[in-house]
Amino acid sequence: RLSFKQRSSYLTNNIGYDDSVMDPLVRGRDLVGDLYLRTVWTSSSPDGAISMVLGKADNRYRVALSRDGTLTLGVWVKQRRRFDVVAPAACDFVKHIGELQPNQPHAVAMSNVDHQVRFWLDGRMVLEYSPKWTRNDAANFVAVEKKNGQEVPRVYIDVTGAAVLRHVKLMRDIYYTQMRRPDPANPTVTFPGTGCENHPITLKAGQYFALGDNSNYSGDSRYWYTVEPALADLHLPLGVVPQRYLLGKAFMVYWPAGFRISNHVNWALIPNVGRMRFIR
Repeated sequence: RLSFKQRSSYLTNNIGYDDSVMDPLVRGRDLVGDLYLRTVWTSSSPDGAISMVLGKADNRYRVALSRDGTLTLGVWVKQRRRFDVVAPAACDFVKHIGELQPNQPHAVAMSNVDHQVRFWLDGRMVLEYSPKWTRNDAANFVAVEKKNGQEVPRVYIDVTGAAVLRHVKLMRDIYYTQMRRPDPANPTVTFPGTGCENHPITLKAGQYFALGDNSNYSGDSRYWYTVEPALADLHLPLGVVPQRYLLGKAFMVYWPAGFRISNHVNWALIPNVGRMRFIR
């Protein structure tokens, strides 16, 4: 078994740059459960098989593929601590796979994203499953995590028989944080960020909402807690930029600039010329 263990931040919403710009205690570090796993599998055994497992306990699935072309989907049942087989008829679709020849490399991939499971063989999707998922299910899922803390998703690959795995890659989905903004009168008190959970925003014509390129650390519209005095007469919600204040046209990508002189300097002052691009 090849098992991925949570170390450092590779399964969290940390992006890897701008870490020192904002206080991580304000933004939080959240484990991301929407994952994609792929590898190139070469089996030399007649009874060779490979299986992939992705997800947290309440949303964990296993897809198994045998050399004879048998494809099986299993769902983790916490009460019995085992995977139960999902009937093919319950899947959105399961495509027929013929017998796989020995010593031939096959690219296999699995995703568990937005409560939908998919499996690919050599670039072709051969299985898709979308379990029933209600608003109450989502609320219960969040309530359990708030009570028990965040659970590390299980990620592993099992093989049967002699086999070689190459180019193993694990990817996570984009994660949008639920920002909280401080009360200017009392910094120890925070409120939900604009456009976040329990604090939605509706934009009218000619209004814009600024979002940065790093959900965890961007000081964007979700985090703005004052309105510029020049905009007071417009009575705008926090975070809204009127169109008349958007001047000029973007012509160049500059950030992330590159090297930061020291941890005490928030701005990366030394340009990263290799990553700069003109916008056509």
